[in-house]
Amino acid sequence: MKKICLFLFLIAFSFQLFAEESTVETYHPHLKAGISLIVIGAAVATGGITGFHFASDNEFDKYKKMTDYDNAVSAVAAGEDWKEYSNRAGRYRNRSNTYRSLEIASGIAGFEMIVVGIIISAIKDEKKTEKVFLSDISLSPSKEGFYASVGIGF
Repeated sequence: MKKICLFLFLIAFSFQLFAEESTVETYHPHLKAGISLIVIGAAVATGGITGFHFASDNEFDKYKKMTDYDNAVSAVAAGEDWKEYSNRAGRYRNRSNTYRSLEIASGIAGFEMIVVGIIISAIKDEKKTEKVFLSDISLSPSKEGFYASVGIGF
């Protein structure tokens, strides 16, 4: 089955490859919007991934520091309640997981914007050839003056 699908794909690709170019002039009507989406998507992906990654690592480092045996023992020995200490460490871990999820989500959203921008930029449309031009001007004399006639083509 895979060989048949590959064969059909190659046939379709060869038809596309050898298809004659049309003489109709085309342009990309949504090029500016597509490029804007690509730039914004790259900014969202880059900024979101790096920013949330650093925030996640920072919170996880706090969690790791609090869950270290020596730090936990010294905090409890200093008079801190073990349950409060454990809850605070858990909040650091939860924030770290939240930032990690936001990092993944911003990366996905940014890359989706890039893909949509590429697709929008690739859309082609025919150029309109409806040009209005002046074809003839004629003047006819009359008793009151003259008549003017203008021929317009499009």
